[in-house]
Parts: sequence; C-alpha cells; structure tokens
Amino acid sequence: MAHHLSAKKRIRQSEQRKLHNRYYARSARNAVKNLLAFDKPIVLVLNKADRYNDDERALLLQSLLQRIDQLGGEIRRDHVVAVSAGGASPISFDELCEVTQLSFDIIDQIN
Repeated sequence: MAHHLSAKKRIRQSEQRKLHNRYYARSARNAVKNLLAFDKPIVLVLNKADRYNDDERALLLQSLLQRIDQLGGEIRRDHVVAVSAGGASPISFDELCEVTQLSFDIIDQIN
C-alpha cells in the first residue's frame, strides 16, 4: 500500500513542478518579447558557461538564437555572450583586456 501512495505523491509533485516550470518559461519568453519590442540591440548573457563544454555551449547558443528568431526578434551572434564567475583557470591580463574591449565595442554599437 505504501508504494501506491508514494507513486501518487510523486505524480502529484511532478505535475506541480511541470506547472511551475511552464510559468517561468512563459515569463522568460514574455520578458524577451517585451525587450524586443523596444527595437534596440540586446546583449544576451548565458551565465555559468563553465558548466558546458565547447560543443554543448555552441549548441545551446544556437538553440537560444533560434528561439529568439521564433519570437520575431533578431539578435546578432556577437551580442550573445557566455560568461562564468571564475573557476579553476585564472584569466590573464591580455584576456581581461580583450573581454573589456569587446564589452566596450558592444556598448558603442548599442548607443
């Protein structure tokens, strides 16, 4: 009898999670639609990029751009940035200068 009750509970919880996730996905889509309505360039940031290898990151970014296109917007590939808070490998001064220059270039293009 206990297995039967736990199965019902698991089904009920998974339905609740599904509804919760659907709401947040819809709110994210609505937020992107509202930003696209301004008809200004958007910089999209993919956080925690160090969790993915290069192939996964490229696939994720490609999928993200396709979804933006489906929403009726257009984001240039160089306006999508993958970032991470740090990690095992320290950043060199040259890499820091390059990232800073890219950020300034994107800001200049937006203005």
